Amino acid sequence: MWHANSEGGHWLVHFRRDLRDWESLMLEDLLTKIGDCTFSENEDSWVWIWSRKGRFTVKSMYKHLIDEKFTRIGNRVVFPSGLVWGMELPMNIKLFFWSLFLGKTLTRQNLVNRGLEISTCCPLCNLLPESVEHLFLHFPLVLELWFDLLRSKQHLLIKLYEADFVRTWFSQWPTTSGNGLLVRVWSYLPYAVAWITLKSRNNKVFNEGVPQLRRWRCHGIGAAIGLAGTASVSGTWC
Repeated sequence: MWHANSEGGHWLVHFRRDLRDWESLMLEDLLTKIGDCTFSENEDSWVWIWSRKGRFTVKSMYKHLIDEKFTRIGNRVVFPSGLVWGMELPMNIKLFFWSLFLGKTLTRQNLVNRGLEISTCCPLCNLLPESVEHLFLHFPLVLELWFDLLRSKQHLLIKLYEADFVRTWFSQWPTTSGNGLLVRVWSYLPYAVAWITLKSRNNKVFNEGVPQLRRWRCHGIGAAIGLAGTASVSGTWC
């Protein structure tokens, strides 16, 4: 509510609970922006200040959030949207990779970070905490699978060992030449391996399945062909 006085006035805002520190900062910022507004007798209208035409667009909002994050922490990390939304994948798989590249996939480490009281130990190796990077990049069976698939491309294996984030590994995945099917299967190979890794992990957790490298290799190649559009993604390979 606006409280007028001889000096002009100020806003009086009441909440049901005390604000947290970060909420107080947001309120101060909001009141500052409201205080800078000028009023007129014209009819009210909406204006989006972060686009030239004054109209809201997802693109302008995304750019504003990126710029705001850069101003706050000084690190402009752009989400590789083309690696998710630019791929011809079923929507449920796109949503999985969206969360994966953000590091939000529900591994045990992330579940603990959300407040669940469970062990963080990886259910597949029982050695290290199950983080996103461990499960999809550095888990021993995943490394063996990549070694088998990339045996003739040692330079890619080096990039895999050096990758700190899943999105980094996918961003460095090179293109290849050849017939159309070969090119498509190659481009979808990392997606297939990650997808099969997730399914094998869940099979172990919920069905007490035993992961086997031979089946992972066969399923991974089959999934790559399926994702490339020559077979059903939900089908069974091998």
